[in-house]
Amino acid sequence: MAWWGRLAARGARTDRPSSLLDEHNAVYLLTRRMADTERNPMRRAIMAREAQAFRQYETAMCRAFDAVLTVTNEDREHLLALFPPHERQQLVDKFTTVPICVDPEQVSPIVHQDSGQPTVLHLGTMFWPPNAGGVLWFAREVLPLIANGCQKHGSSW
Repeated sequence: MAWWGRLAARGARTDRPSSLLDEHNAVYLLTRRMADTERNPMRRAIMAREAQAFRQYETAMCRAFDAVLTVTNEDREHLLALFPPHERQQLVDKFTTVPICVDPEQVSPIVHQDSGQPTVLHLGTMFWPPNAGGVLWFAREVLPLIANGCQKHGSSW
């Protein structure tokens, strides 16, 4: 959508409005990580190509907008690292991090109701590849360790 936002700002009939790019994720980095862990050579090559395309696109979009919003300092730093040092210094002030968070004073906690069965909950969409990959990794690598640990200590899992 950034491309359309940039186009709309350029096409304004009056003075160009200020523009804000919401970089919810450093997508080039997520795609690069997916490429790095892909086992299929063809898919790995395609993902690496996509990561490079996202890298170029995100660099161009960060340059084009007046302000850039990130939700983590890690993403902010990774996006700033896309630029050569002299340009990074010029751009650093237009990047702002506003974390996604909940104010516990404003939101009541959910009361836990014990079902008697162990429960693992993932909050996130499963159509986003990093979420699906993370859940699969947890199920394959971590959950068996928990189950084995429970068996050794006489607990049920």
